[in-house]
Amino acid sequence: MSISSAGTYNGIAAAAYNRKIGRQTDQEAPPSFADTMATASGKSDRSADAAAAKPDFTHMTHKGIFDWMNEKIRSGEMSFDESTTYVSMSVSNIAGSDRLTLDNERQVDFLQRTKDGMDWAQKLGNADLYKRLSTALKTMQDYQDKPDGLSLKA
Repeated sequence: MSISSAGTYNGIAAAAYNRKIGRQTDQEAPPSFADTMATASGKSDRSADAAAAKPDFTHMTHKGIFDWMNEKIRSGEMSFDESTTYVSMSVSNIAGSDRLTLDNERQVDFLQRTKDGMDWAQKLGNADLYKRLSTALKTMQDYQDKPDGLSLKA
């Protein structure tokens, strides 16, 4: 007897794709990026509720911006593509190590860091990076100034 997985998709989005077209696979759904990062940091992402309510991007941890971004993706207020800039902001380097982690202790001014990144991108002539950072800055400023409990999704 021959069992084939031909016609099934085994990539990152395999579970969703295969469910959509009604196929079953022998593989269990892979963990989400958020689950992997929460496991790696040793902490649950339930602190995201507090981060998503009224973010203060001028005093936020790397884990805080990750949790905020993840909540926006889950609620549909942010697409996966829009989140890529925040993913790079959310990881921090441990001094003396090549390891990246979600730091949940050190407060960072992500608004200023983003402005600094825009200046750097402009000096390098990297228009794509400048555009992504300016979009992220506008989004953070909009959420920073919005009243509690309101969605900015149209």
